[in-house]
Amino acid sequence: MRYVSDFLVQDVLDAGLPPQIEFPLKSGEDKYVVLVSGLRVGSSTSNSLWFQLFIDHITAHLGDEKDFAKVFETIRKLDILLSQIAAGLPLDIMSGHSDPANFSLPQQSLHGCLFPGSSTYNTFSSCTNPHCFELDNVRFLGTSGQNVDDLENYSDAKDKLEFMERTLRWRHLASTAPNILGCFPYTERDPFFIESCPHVYFVGNQDKFETHHKGYFYSKINIAVAEIKVTLLLLYDPQF
Repeated sequence: MRYVSDFLVQDVLDAGLPPQIEFPLKSGEDKYVVLVSGLRVGSSTSNSLWFQLFIDHITAHLGDEKDFAKVFETIRKLDILLSQIAAGLPLDIMSGHSDPANFSLPQQSLHGCLFPGSSTYNTFSSCTNPHCFELDNVRFLGTSGQNVDDLENYSDAKDKLEFMERTLRWRHLASTAPNILGCFPYTERDPFFIESCPHVYFVGNQDKFETHHKGYFYSKINIAVAEIKVTLLLLYDPQF
C-alpha cells in the first residue's frame, strides 16, 4: 500500500553573510583592478582592434591609427595580446564555459602550454574558476558566470546582481551544483562554500554591465557583474 504525504514549510532561513576580514585603511597611492571577460579570440565576434586599443590604454601606450594598423596585422593570437599586458601589469586569466578546460566546476586553470609567451612573465597567472585573490588586503572573489546563469534558469530575480547577493547570503557560490550545474564530486569539503566574505565580488560573461555597493551590518561589499567592452566588474558579453 502506497502512502502519500506532504510537508509544510513555515519559514526559510539563510545563513547570512560570512565573516569578513577587516577592510584596510586607504593608502596614499590609488590602485586599480581591471576585470575583463568574454575575449572570444578567434570567433566571428572577436575584435582585435578594440582589444589592442584596450591594451594600449591600460599600459599607457597610445599611438595613432597608422601605428595601430601595422600592429593589427600581426596580432592574431590571444597569447600575443596577453603578453603585452603581462609585460607591464599583473594578469590573472580564468577559464570559462567555452574554454579548453574541464566542463564541471571548479574549472581548472588553462594549461601553460596555451600561453608560451605570456607564461614567461612572472606577472602572468592562469587561475581556476572560481577565483579568489587579495590585493593590499582587499579580497576579490569571482566566477566566469556559470553559477549565476544557472540560477537564472531555475529561479526569478529582478537582475543578476540579486542572484549574486543571494549566493553571498547563502554562503555558497554554486547552489545548483551538482544536481543541475556540473560539479566535480567532493566528499569531504565543499569548494564553493564561502568561508570569508569578499570585499569585491565579480561575475563574468554577462549580457550587460552592472555594479552595486552593498552594506550589511559588519560587511561592506562591492558586487559587480561583467564580458569585454571593457566594462569592468556584470562583465559584458558582445554575443548577447
